[in-house]
Amino acid sequence: MSFQKKRINLMPESYLKSKQQGPDLLILAFMLVILCYGAISTVSLHFHKKNISAQLLLVQQVNRKLSKNISEIEIDNEKGRRSAAQRKLVSGITDSQYKWSKAFKEISHLIPSDTWLSKFDATNTNGNLELLIEGETSSQYQMANFFRSLERSYYYNKVSISFSEIMDQYTPELFKFQFKTQNSKVASVPKNITKGRK
Repeated sequence: MSFQKKRINLMPESYLKSKQQGPDLLILAFMLVILCYGAISTVSLHFHKKNISAQLLLVQQVNRKLSKNISEIEIDNEKGRRSAAQRKLVSGITDSQYKWSKAFKEISHLIPSDTWLSKFDATNTNGNLELLIEGETSSQYQMANFFRSLERSYYYNKVSISFSEIMDQYTPELFKFQFKTQNSKVASVPKNITKGRK
């Protein structure tokens, strides 16, 4: 008795056909996924690029505004510096005029009675007041009194007598004198001092 081998397929034929098509479907699905990812990435990249361009434009606008503001601040600072320099100059002139006028007014307080000034030269050397004073007086006592008052003054120092002499042509006698002051620091004199002492 002989046996014949027959292959018996327990799987339905439709399953076998679908199994053969399985790898093709998988490849197709994989390609579809890749295509979708690529499309989504392209769209996302486009929007990202657009967003970056908008932000860059905004940053450029802010930079332009900041540059304009910085320029305006620099102009204001320059105006402020010039204004401060002008105020300092005006203050210096006013201060100097105040001190010089006080220094000259001091002379009127220091001159004793029966004393007259015939010459008064003032020189400003680097802020130092130098005076040449000539005058006549009725007595040597008044001349000495005037000299001592100048020496004690806040405004004048290094006072020297250039000459003193009797004027013969006058009766009663008159005495002519010339005083000099050097290196008087007018700029350093306080504003609240009292008038000169005699």
